[in-house]
Amino acid sequence: MVLMTLLREVQQESSTKVTVAHYDHGWRDESEQDAIFVMEESARMGFSCILGRPEAPPTDAEKTEANAREQRYLFLTKTARKHNCDSVLTAHTADDQVETVLHNVLRGTGLAGLAGMNWTRPLSDKVQLIRPLLDVSRDEINEYAHANSVPYRDDSTNDSLKYTRNLIRHEVLNWLESKGFETTRDSILRLSRQADEVQETLVWVVKEVLDRALLSSSSEIIELSCEVLESLPRHLVREVFVEIWRRQGWPRQEMGFVEWERLADLVHTPDRFHVSGRVDCRQKRGKIFLERESG
Repeated sequence: MVLMTLLREVQQESSTKVTVAHYDHGWRDESEQDAIFVMEESARMGFSCILGRPEAPPTDAEKTEANAREQRYLFLTKTARKHNCDSVLTAHTADDQVETVLHNVLRGTGLAGLAGMNWTRPLSDKVQLIRPLLDVSRDEINEYAHANSVPYRDDSTNDSLKYTRNLIRHEVLNWLESKGFETTRDSILRLSRQADEVQETLVWVVKEVLDRALLSSSSEIIELSCEVLESLPRHLVREVFVEIWRRQGWPRQEMGFVEWERLADLVHTPDRFHVSGRVDCRQKRGKIFLERESG
């Protein structure tokens, strides 16, 4: 709601056209009322609002953070394309970044995970994701909302400790600060920025390697040469696969160190397996094939 308020000012002062997109996962009894609230506030601010919902009610097994994120970004990307929008803006904050970095550490995502969320990244060939509030704290967002009478609704699932991100938010970070580590959030953000700088250099090297190793590519299938990769340091090989996932827009939320290591093993050992996001991975006769399955 704060982001919408700020974007209303942008739209009033420029030729920029803003469209609101809201995805109702249907997990909570009150989610329909949240959707109605967003649509009403969008109309009040002069925005058109696009509402998305899953085709069928989610099962308990499907109610995971990773599934929700994948559905949400798929909806946002399709909506942006349909309405000729070149950018999708989300209201992630500095606190979200801190939680993401800690979550990535626990998942074992390596140096790339320490960098946290990017300020911008491509969602498709024509749509860019932008996080304009990534250096603004949640407290500052709340202060702005109250000072400017910005209406909002609280998501009850934000208090549920069965979700890892909430556990980090309410238990881990609060415990660290209660034990005297008052600068925990600032320290993690500083580490994130430093890791991002190192990652920028590494990504440049990785792109050079990937361009040489890539035999063919499409939106669904990647073919790589093992010969190009087999003499490289293992860390660099893992980062090549991370870059592939990034380029393809394949979900990385459930990809941890174990998964990247298994992919690196393919360079030297013929094997076949699946990883998160319905990606079939196989090596045969010195070539690696990565195929995103439909459905």
